Amino acid sequence: HADEEEYGWASLILGKPLLGQRVTDILALAAALRAHPAVRGLTLKIAALSQLTTAALFAAAMDPAIGELYLAGGLVSYRSVVMTERHNAPFGSFVFGILRHTDLPEVTAALAPRHVCLAGAVDGAGATMEAAAVRALYGDGQGEHIAVRPEAKWDVEALL
Repeated sequence: HADEEEYGWASLILGKPLLGQRVTDILALAAALRAHPAVRGLTLKIAALSQLTTAALFAAAMDPAIGELYLAGGLVSYRSVVMTERHNAPFGSFVFGILRHTDLPEVTAALAPRHVCLAGAVDGAGATMEAAAVRALYGDGQGEHIAVRPEAKWDVEALL
């Protein structure tokens, strides 16, 4: 049962979605970092890869002290999963009924003026989207706080 799909299903059976558990973990780590004297007063920046990008996004939405996000290879929107016949999105990134309330582009927009970089965002089928399509989905000119990069790079240069 070491596969994320099994963890995702088990967490729902036990009453708390895996996404919620991950958000809780990120929020706890952010609070611990802010309390540490070596980093007190510095801007907290989170970098997340693939299935962890959604949790990082929601954690930032809940904690205004998270100052910046770099999301590489993450799901572009829940709606893209619904619109795809055969989705390839990680089950651990879902909360039932969330589309009745919001979607990832709206959560990202609500983070303004905090900077968010979407690098190599993927659609519901798991295919990397063109940067122009991501910009259109997130609203061209909607917010200068959102940067879109075509590739999900995970190296020192991208993370800086």
